[in-house]
Amino acid sequence: MNKPIIGITMGDVAGIGPEVILKALANPEIRKGITPVIIGEDFVFEKVKKMIDSPLKKINLLNLGEIGESDFEVGKVNKSCGKAAIAYVKKAFFLAKNKKIDAFVTAPINKEAVKQADFPYPGHTEFLAALSKRKRFGMLLAANGLKVLLVTTHLALRDVSAALTKEKILEKIKLGYCFLKDNLKLKNPRIAVCGLNPHNGENGTFGDEEEKVIKPAVTAARKLGINCFGPVVPDAVFYQTVKRKKYDLVVAMYHDQGLIPLKTFYFEKAVNITIGLPIIRTSPDHGTAYDIAGQGKADPTSMKEAIKYAARLVSVQGNKNSAQGISL
Repeated sequence: MNKPIIGITMGDVAGIGPEVILKALANPEIRKGITPVIIGEDFVFEKVKKMIDSPLKKINLLNLGEIGESDFEVGKVNKSCGKAAIAYVKKAFFLAKNKKIDAFVTAPINKEAVKQADFPYPGHTEFLAALSKRKRFGMLLAANGLKVLLVTTHLALRDVSAALTKEKILEKIKLGYCFLKDNLKLKNPRIAVCGLNPHNGENGTFGDEEEKVIKPAVTAARKLGINCFGPVVPDAVFYQTVKRKKYDLVVAMYHDQGLIPLKTFYFEKAVNITIGLPIIRTSPDHGTAYDIAGQGKADPTSMKEAIKYAARLVSVQGNKNSAQGISL
């Protein structure tokens, strides 16, 4: 059987993206399972290869020529790097859409750099959804046995409560259920839905979002046949998931509610997966790390895991969101 072709975008070339890509691909196990195609700049590849004394002699690289060597400084925010990083992602998306590659992995972009380049989206996820013309999508993060799906993503904490609706929470539950059924082939996945407030609001003492929007969403999901529980007290659900294996997916209400526990347990191994789109995209769950860029210190573990996860999703031919009885 042919190995899956996995595109890998360089991300912000002033960050650690190129380094973690090359370190990951130096691993024979990674190369054994995929045919990689780096999307970015050839001069960056060669420079970083020398810096880390990479054993890789040859690799597929699609040179886009979006930025020159004199246009940026490693470890510094730069508009040109932001613009180039966006171009790499866009190229990867259309390669995947047109079946030239089977999936792609994105190295980190810097939000300040892409903002300077007039990028109107909070991150990769929203940009890929716009390119796909999909309104229903999700940011799911996974490592070992813990999988977390976020209802709200890059949003100020003060705005989270107003952004939560029964419809939005139900949409994420359905997206997560379809992913677990179709992409991971779980027969009867168990989904925990977090409350928002301390102690689930203590009957309205600390807030009423649990009663007004979260519980109705869980009830609606259960009526669809989804094995869904909640609202589950947020300060207990991650222990129950990781240590007691009680749930297959945790639906978190906001960014840090889901990511702090995930990164505490599995900082090096976490993978970001965009679900609900017609393409397969994963990424390491870390940023550009300008403070160590160009020093050969970057840990490639999360990039390795992102590549392996992308290959795994290709192997089961997922992303169809066709779980019986669920309409997205």
